Amino acid sequence: MYRRMLQIVGMMTEEKNRLNKANQRVKNSIIEHIEWLKKRLSENDKDMKTLIESSSVWKPKYELLRNVPGVGPVLSATILCDLPELGVLNRKEIAALIRVAPYNQDSGKFR
Repeated sequence: MYRRMLQIVGMMTEEKNRLNKANQRVKNSIIEHIEWLKKRLSENDKDMKTLIESSSVWKPKYELLRNVPGVGPVLSATILCDLPELGVLNRKEIAALIRVAPYNQDSGKFR
């Protein structure tokens, strides 16, 4: 469901970009398609929320993430889907996993 959300958002972006260059007849079709995609996105979000709420593993992590200021439902779901190791690895291991740890990139004579 998470990957599908990304696909739908991508399609909506593509359609909005096409809207600028289309003639009026095509614009109406694009606008209808965007509205249809919005409905699918809403349905997908509801399904994803239901799945998270019914999971004994994801629900506590989701609620913990939602308590962080600035972290909304979409970011919480994204973190849960893209980083299932959260809560298992320590902070240094997580930083290395998502490549934000300050490691040198030395190679041969390159420093």
